[in-house]
Amino acid sequence: MKNNLKKSLYFLILFISVAKAQDFHGRAIYVSKQLNNVVFHVEGMSEEKAKELNEKMSKMFEKTFTLNFNKNESLYQQEQKLQESGSKAPNFGSDLDGELYKNIQSKKYLKAEEFANKNYLISDTLINYNWELKQETKKIGDYICYKAISIIKVTKKELEEYEAEKQKQTNNKTSFLNLEKPEDEIITVWYNPEIPVSQGPNKYWGLPGLIMEVNQKNLILLCSKVILNPKDKKIIKAPKKGKIISQSAYDLMEEEQFNKLKDENGAIHLN
Repeated sequence: MKNNLKKSLYFLILFISVAKAQDFHGRAIYVSKQLNNVVFHVEGMSEEKAKELNEKMSKMFEKTFTLNFNKNESLYQQEQKLQESGSKAPNFGSDLDGELYKNIQSKKYLKAEEFANKNYLISDTLINYNWELKQETKKIGDYICYKAISIIKVTKKELEEYEAEKQKQTNNKTSFLNLEKPEDEIITVWYNPEIPVSQGPNKYWGLPGLIMEVNQKNLILLCSKVILNPKDKKIIKAPKKGKIISQSAYDLMEEEQFNKLKDENGAIHLN
């Protein structure tokens, strides 16, 4: 009788523990910053004006995001706020914008986007970052975080597009933007194993702990606050509004629209 009671208690405790683990959820707040995103060199513009313009461009990328997560799903959303001018800042397809749903069980994501006054749902497979785990640590807030890196190889298409644009600028003697030769990108992240979810901001995921900081090229995403098991639990639902499209098809659509803004010399007109 005692053995049966002990076994019953054991399985009851195990069941409660599993149920709690499955119900584990949280909320993380991230702040984005874009460093030297675009550097303008306009003929006749003073250094002071150029600096002011570039600072304004950088501030356009300073945004706040909320990541609601559980063991298997997450929903990443930008916190909306009015611009100083009272109008919406122009958006040229920033990867940071749009509501993003990730499911690490199915390894799929859905991203809600508005483009040319139409709603789209980008449906695709999560990127396999092949993270390389490091022993380096640093403190972010109250948490000890570990370093991981991933290398994104430059593609043949990116190199060909760079050479074509460089040749066009040379032929037309345009120098509106400084072109940078594409190179392999090293993504450096810091993750927190104390929060055992394989989630992170934007499309980042796949580590044994919540990703607290991301450094990729000129982009920084930094977690400023984490709330575990908040009372106002957010029900995580995948977005449903919009025409379903793959990431590559959506990118091509954006590229075609962006090219329409250019004249025969490659200069961009924002009329």
